[in-house]
Amino acid sequence: SAVENPEFAYLKLPVLLGLYATEIPFFLALYQADRLIQSIESGKAFTLEAANTLRMIKICAWVITGIYSAGALFLLLQGALHPGIAAAGLVIVLASMTISVFSALLHEMLSHALEMNSDNELTI
Repeated sequence: SAVENPEFAYLKLPVLLGLYATEIPFFLALYQADRLIQSIESGKAFTLEAANTLRMIKICAWVITGIYSAGALFLLLQGALHPGIAAAGLVIVLASMTISVFSALLHEMLSHALEMNSDNELTI
């Protein structure tokens, strides 16, 4: 708390702003994931909309990775990066990078499948 560590009291606002800034891409990705699940349940898994949804999830995950990486760098430069905070931040960064890579892989595979399907429809 600011009473116990007044030398770090000035970091409260930037840290809270960084944490709140990650809510926007997180909930946007969550909404996109819900849309993707609804598409799959309705039998429209192999559509351009599903590919765009995966692309948006990938972008949101990279934004979260960037915000947490920038925040960790800021705290490191300020000399306030506690090892516990660094570990929690690292877990969040690695999780969002994993989600981003997996979403990118699925997006590319789905786009390629849609392209092949389009080519096959033109052949017939």
